[in-house]
Order: sequence, then structure tokens, then C-alpha cells
Amino acid sequence: MRLRSAFTMVVSIVLLAVITVLVVSVVFMRSQTRAVDSFCAEVAAGDTSQSLGARAGAKGLFFTKWQGTDDVWILNKPLEARPFFRFACVVKFKNGAVSGKEVIDAD
Repeated sequence: MRLRSAFTMVVSIVLLAVITVLVVSVVFMRSQTRAVDSFCAEVAAGDTSQSLGARAGAKGLFFTKWQGTDDVWILNKPLEARPFFRFACVVKFKNGAVSGKEVIDAD
């Protein structure tokens, strides 16, 4: 009976640790995406890539034009940073106007 009680306690502790790690991970990921989500929500149809670049810099975000396209990426970390927990607001342009936007995992 003591062995069963000890086993149950160990299993309970392991399950609690796993749940704690999952909750902390979700909170951490949400904190990493908050600035990019907020920026993306503020992108308007009349914005230009220049205005987005200026606004991104003012908010401490990183601006880059995507290779060979008119797309603009606003990142929470520079592209040169380690590829962990980078998120981007991708703004697509068509004929000089914003045609779409989305938040992606940029790793």
C-alpha cells in the first residue's frame, strides 16, 4: 500500500510539472507575439512601406522588405537573431496599397 501511495504522489508531481511547463510556455509565447499582433492590428489600407518602417522603428520592432517582393515584414527580433520566438506581421502590397496582413511564426 505504501508503494502505491508513493507512486501516485510521483505521478501527481510529474503531471503538475508538465501542466506548469505548458502554462508557462503559452504565457511566454503570448508575451512574444503581443507587440507584433498590436502592430498588425493597426495597419491601415492607406499605409505605405515607408510609414510602416517608421512606425515599426518607433515601437522597437524590426522592419524588412521581403526578398524580391513588395511584402514588408515587421519582426519582434532582427532576422540575424537566433531563430527562436521570432514573430512577424507580414504586410502584402498590391499596386502600392495594402492588400493583406497576417501574423506568422518567423523562425
